[in-house]
Amino acid sequence: MMAAFVFPLTVELLLESEGFYRLTSEDTAHCKAIDKLLVADGWNRADGESASRWLKIILKEESEQRFEAAFARVLADYPDGLALGDAAGSESEA
Repeated sequence: MMAAFVFPLTVELLLESEGFYRLTSEDTAHCKAIDKLLVADGWNRADGESASRWLKIILKEESEQRFEAAFARVLADYPDGLALGDAAGSESEA
């Protein structure tokens, strides 16, 4: 099962290294999840759980990746930092 998950990511990484593909945010999250998936025991759904451990790990990494991307955009938009009064809708300077 793990090989079926990792093989396409490996191909995408190789294609990206040659300039033929650009990793998506989801691809990056899945790459980051590999180590956590390998050490997780019992990938299937446990009693009383709404989702499998596998899915929980993947969804957590995707969520963290979206946050990291949003944070990087904020840093790019405000390279000198975000001070009070800089945000849209704040009071204008007198």
